Amino acid sequence: MIITGMNRIYTFSTKEFQPISFRDVYLYDCFGSIFQFLKSNKFSVQEINRLAKPELKANSAIEWYANYTGEFKSIDRFDNVLKKKVIEEYGVLNDKVDRFCAQLKRMNTADGKEWFELLSAVFDPKNVLLVSNGSDWVVLWGWRFNSLNVNYRVPEFSRIEATPVIESQADDKMSSMHEIQEVLPPEEIAPIPEEPVPPVYQENFTRYKIPWWRRFLRFLRWFTYRFWLLLLGLALLPLLFCLLCWLAKWFGMHF
Repeated sequence: MIITGMNRIYTFSTKEFQPISFRDVYLYDCFGSIFQFLKSNKFSVQEINRLAKPELKANSAIEWYANYTGEFKSIDRFDNVLKKKVIEEYGVLNDKVDRFCAQLKRMNTADGKEWFELLSAVFDPKNVLLVSNGSDWVVLWGWRFNSLNVNYRVPEFSRIEATPVIESQADDKMSSMHEIQEVLPPEEIAPIPEEPVPPVYQENFTRYKIPWWRRFLRFLRWFTYRFWLLLLGLALLPLLFCLLCWLAKWFGMHF
């Protein structure tokens, strides 16, 4: 079912890429659960809208929907300026997801571990395809795009300029440090406070499970795609049996 207001922005065939499995489902079947989970854990609407919604069609095509308009293409088809801009903005979102996943992992619960693994798989840079219409961008996910080279973000290192220390000043500082250590006993030295860890909104953690009927339909779809020739043969067996009976009767009457 398409979410109201979404537009089709991209399409590719299931023969082009391999879907990624998670537990007993495909990742692309988890969009509703991921959408609700991120929404309930303080991700903004703009951030959630970066994830395109996949729809599997009967003709083995995957259609992607998003709250944007225009012709979307892979970012490697744009100039380096826009490509760098999209990769940096995706990097900001990915960093936030990584911090959130670290919190989930620290919870050390079954739900936290499951969501940690799920979100890590969804936002894996080598398994996402960034597409843009020239101004907006969204993420295609859940398939093995092997696009790490395209989505690679060059790390930026802040330069630290070394300030020369005059030898006499260094000696004065060392002597001052020794004096402080002599005056203050070890037990009176205040420990350095640890940086507080942002709270994880555990009260909003809801385990979203795909209904059994959707899993059954997915199995039927998979079975039909893989064994269509067998199903065709089984469907032709009654016709072949009737043909053989007719031929036997016809030969019995004429010979």
